[in-house]
Amino acid sequence: MDGSLGHFKATLSRRKERKAKNKSKFEKGNRSLSNSDSKTTYRFPKLTPKELEKVKATIKLKKQTQVLNEMIIFAAILIAIISVILFLNI
Repeated sequence: MDGSLGHFKATLSRRKERKAKNKSKFEKGNRSLSNSDSKTTYRFPKLTPKELEKVKATIKLKKQTQVLNEMIIFAAILIAIISVILFLNI
């Protein structure tokens, strides 16, 4: 039982410090993120309909290439797993 009271008091003091720290963190009034009075404004460039179609086409092309790459990776992993399973069953 040597020092058990000391350990207990140290645990209580650490718990008290953590509680005070967390209380001050959440009760300081830092509510700048929840300010609903102002609306966020974005400065996007004005595009002509022709430029807008170009942007849409590039986004669509990027999406298609990404989907194709994901399918190739999935197929390669699937083939590797099937090969390992067949190799282990022989």
